[in-house]
Amino acid sequence: MPKIRIILLLLFFTSLSYSQSEEAVEDVQNNPSDLSEDLVLEKTHEIPLAAPVFKNYSSTEGKVTLKWIQNDGEDIVGCKIVRREKGQPDWIEIKEVNESITEFTDDTVENRKVYQYGIMAKDKNDLSFLEDSALTVTVLDFAPLKAIGFLEGIPDRQKKKIILNWDYANNKDKVLGVSIYKNAKGSPPKLWRELDSDLRTTEDFKLKINTEYEYHFIANLESDNPVKEEILKVVY
Repeated sequence: MPKIRIILLLLFFTSLSYSQSEEAVEDVQNNPSDLSEDLVLEKTHEIPLAAPVFKNYSSTEGKVTLKWIQNDGEDIVGCKIVRREKGQPDWIEIKEVNESITEFTDDTVENRKVYQYGIMAKDKNDLSFLEDSALTVTVLDFAPLKAIGFLEGIPDRQKKKIILNWDYANNKDKVLGVSIYKNAKGSPPKLWRELDSDLRTTEDFKLKINTEYEYHFIANLESDNPVKEEILKVVY
């Protein structure tokens, strides 16, 4: 008798479980849930993005021009140019361009210095830099620097003098002073004065009436870079 009761109980619970399962299936069919949004998976770079390759460069007139072959990957949106002085550990970004540009001129270099350039490909997710592609460039500019940016001579016959005023150009080389050579027109110039860089004016009293004088200004730089001579002509 107890065995019959146990069997009946098992049949009852089995029937109840089946009924609940049917109701759940029917509920899913009659009351479907809203569809979830499509999951978009963006492509990742298992392999690092390849950097462009330098194909040529030139160093003239104190400027470095770089040319490269752009990576033709579909995700490329541009590249960044980085630079450092040879022997320095850190790279400095100097220019960012889009993918259509393959040439850049760096006019912020200093004469007689050695630089290394690198280039990074850029996409919307990654930057990739290949140090093996670094380009080493020595900057040699033998053109004289323009060290004096302003120069004027004012004749003052009433006080029997010529006033000379000048200022230095904004360049990277530190100016220590200036050497001024003087001559009357047709005569060879001779050293007249040497002045420190904090002086920007001087006066000349050794003059003859109706004479044209030439003043040759040559700045003295802390570096040994050549400088451009500036000539000022004044009629007294």
